Amino acid sequence: MKHGMGMKSLPSCLRKAEIKLFLAELDKLETVTEFHEDTWYVRSDYMTVYDKEDIRFTFKDGTEIQV
Repeated sequence: MKHGMGMKSLPSCLRKAEIKLFLAELDKLETVTEFHEDTWYVRSDYMTVYDKEDIRFTFKDGTEIQV
């Protein structure tokens, strides 16, 4: 079996396709316009307070936002 660029880039191509499918599904969803406490608890993991101007929320998928 020949090992070329195609073999090495296959996981990257699959990942890109997976992301495109995810974004297509995301586009179908309605915009969140109100806070739902249950959704927050299911998705959030923890909050880190570094100081009063640097508070970060980390979600279960690893996403971190600074507020």
